[in-house]
Amino acid sequence: MNATIAQASLVIASVLFASLWQGVLIVGAVWIALRSLPRLGAATRYAIWFCTLLALVAIPVFTVSTGNRSSLLVLPAATPVAQRAAVTTIEVPARVASQSDVAPNDRAVITDPTARDSDTSATNERKTPLTILQNIGLAAALLWLLAAAARGLVLLLDLVKLVAIGRSARRWSETHGCQVFLSDSVDVPLVMGFVRPRIVLPASLVGQVSSEELESILIHEVAHLRRYDVWTNAFARMIETCIAVNPLAWFVMRQLAMEREIACDDWVVTSIGAGDGFARTLASLANRPRMPVSSAAPSILGSRHAIVIRIERLLDARPRRLRLSPAALGGALMVFALLAIVLQAVSPVLAYTPPQLTQTVTAAATSAACAVPNRGIVMTNFLPKVRSTIKTPSINVELKNNAALAIKKVGAANVATVDITVNIAGKATKVVASPNLRYASLIAILPRLYRSSGYLPALVNCVPVESTVRLSVPMTPPEPSTYSAIVPVYAAGWSDANGSCKIQSVGHRRNRIGFQGKLPYTDELPWYSGTMLQEPEGSEFVTVARVHVDADGSAARVVLSRSSGKPAFDQASLSAARRAMYPLSQQTCPTMPTDYVWTTTYENVRLIARLGKLVPAKP
Repeated sequence: MNATIAQASLVIASVLFASLWQGVLIVGAVWIALRSLPRLGAATRYAIWFCTLLALVAIPVFTVSTGNRSSLLVLPAATPVAQRAAVTTIEVPARVASQSDVAPNDRAVITDPTARDSDTSATNERKTPLTILQNIGLAAALLWLLAAAARGLVLLLDLVKLVAIGRSARRWSETHGCQVFLSDSVDVPLVMGFVRPRIVLPASLVGQVSSEELESILIHEVAHLRRYDVWTNAFARMIETCIAVNPLAWFVMRQLAMEREIACDDWVVTSIGAGDGFARTLASLANRPRMPVSSAAPSILGSRHAIVIRIERLLDARPRRLRLSPAALGGALMVFALLAIVLQAVSPVLAYTPPQLTQTVTAAATSAACAVPNRGIVMTNFLPKVRSTIKTPSINVELKNNAALAIKKVGAANVATVDITVNIAGKATKVVASPNLRYASLIAILPRLYRSSGYLPALVNCVPVESTVRLSVPMTPPEPSTYSAIVPVYAAGWSDANGSCKIQSVGHRRNRIGFQGKLPYTDELPWYSGTMLQEPEGSEFVTVARVHVDADGSAARVVLSRSSGKPAFDQASLSAARRAMYPLSQQTCPTMPTDYVWTTTYENVRLIARLGKLVPAKP
């Protein structure tokens, strides 16, 4: 499974799990509190249930995001790999042997940043993790996505239906400052409109009820508009869409709908002075045949159970409280805040169960299947594999923390850092070099070099995981070097006379005075005089000589065909060409070429700049 998808699935599963068991405590506490306070007005009860709906989302998200950061792991937890903070480090060769022969102790050091979020990690380590299979996490995420999409689609269709009703409705009158419309497409009174709110009545209802009954119905609908129920209902429906898989959300939505209608009933009772008349009106409306009411618009009718409760409340002679109770609402908010703090402290951590081998597999077989179950990123090759030769085999070195060596070698001011992110496929997906104005031109080369290198991903219990490492790369001083290329020149008709047998070209680099190479012709290569050590950084020039050889392979004539502009370097190149024996490599061809072109290049650049030429920037 893709690491990003697996992590996102675990986050969603953690929030869903938290919303279920925490929702029981939240909803249960609110239900008990409201049952023990029967004198609270319906407006206050509605506000408290609305805050409860918000808490069903906010508290689980809060507890998971702040308290369960280490849950995004495969157990046993390996915080360095998962959080990309304290990441495993490596040490890789600083130079490529195929490009320059170097001392074995020259290394480019790669290290990691300081670990972050130590307090959070320590807190999470004290919690007992609950493990789930990755498939369960993915299934939970898919279930949430499908439920949210289905609920959102239903809500969207209801909104489309309301828009169509609003367009077809015809204006009838105005009451209490609110416009009243008639429609043949609705069976019950309702309100709609965010910008231009309106009351919509069934056209058939106007002629079937008395003026007193119609007035009470209009007062009820006006109350919806004055309470901004169109807005709060829409917001509640959107929240319900986010937690559509939680049955507690359905229960809270039913409580909201009932308390909203009771609050509007209280407006009617306060206006007309008694509730028995509106109770009869409500009963007669409930007996009318009707289509299902759109969930996107508050209406006078709900479920039959809610209508029975509302009629009982209308017949109750207790005083009505239309205003919110600040004390009760403030107390509820304080309880929610306290619950969030407590639940964050006790909320368990979800983590993926590591892949388990079957019980019949022996310990030896397990070790053979995954010799190193937990390790950091491994670099398999520095620079692309096409640059590898027999002298630059695969490195296969796990990164080790040795940043102090780079600082000791060149000083902290001469150390560049590169952050490399390697995914579970072993590909460097992100390479970021830290800005260093002292080496601005060289810093741009580092991401290109390390992005082209090969890696193996970090492992946690034999499972590849995405990880990030920080490399400390010493910016070594510029180093003068020469590169010689000796290429044979073939006369016309060579292939016809000798077939495919040709002499191998020779190329080799010398890096320092006193260098002793392994190839037999090393001593024949040119060097430069001591005065050339003073050439400024970035210097580069080329000398080209043409060589004609005798039958015994000695140079008969050496001619300078291109001068470098440095007489000492030209003479060193010509002297090397004269003392060499040709061909410079062992050959089996019966006939040898008699002419060669000897090209020698001098450069005084840093190693990073030289390596950058091997991996050119993409156009």
